Amino acid sequence: MNNRSACQLCGEDFYPDQTWKTLCIPCYKLSKQRQEDVVSELTRLRTENEELRHRIAIPQDMLKTLILLAHPDRHGNSAASNKATAWLLSQRGRQ
Repeated sequence: MNNRSACQLCGEDFYPDQTWKTLCIPCYKLSKQRQEDVVSELTRLRTENEELRHRIAIPQDMLKTLILLAHPDRHGNSAASNKATAWLLSQRGRQ
């Protein structure tokens, strides 16, 4: 096939050997490398995400201090202190 086409990435003319080809060889190789880089980065980020999800968010000693500071007994049994303390207590189970 000798029909000239313009590469969709760089705009340079090239002669595709198949009608469905839309990229010149250098741009095709570059796009494949970029795709591999994206897949690699996605894998790395998924691993990092999984590690972060299981990491202890609040150190045990700090959690105890925060529970004492937010406790409803110290704040007139307010709804906000009950809510905050309940959340902090739920974090103990994640430790």
